[in-house]
Amino acid sequence: MPTIRWVETAQTPPVKERLLLIISAAGLPPDAQLLGQSDVEVGYWTGNMFRLMRSDDMVSGVTHWAALGKGLPKKIQLKQERRFDPDVRG
Repeated sequence: MPTIRWVETAQTPPVKERLLLIISAAGLPPDAQLLGQSDVEVGYWTGNMFRLMRSDDMVSGVTHWAALGKGLPKKIQLKQERRFDPDVRG
């Protein structure tokens, strides 16, 4: 299986593509007990902001992203998502 290549958010991610996101667990406003801790979620970049796949909520505090499709085994096909179609706005 290929190694996941994490990229800092200073580099713009691909639009409307599934991504693994590393997100600060502290949230907004930050919870002092969770400062310095992170969580991983599946989401995507709309071109303006990150959104989560499970709820389509906007997410802040993303520190790194990785393209999910490139790290999957060859026989895996991800379910078609209408929100990724070219005619759908983010």
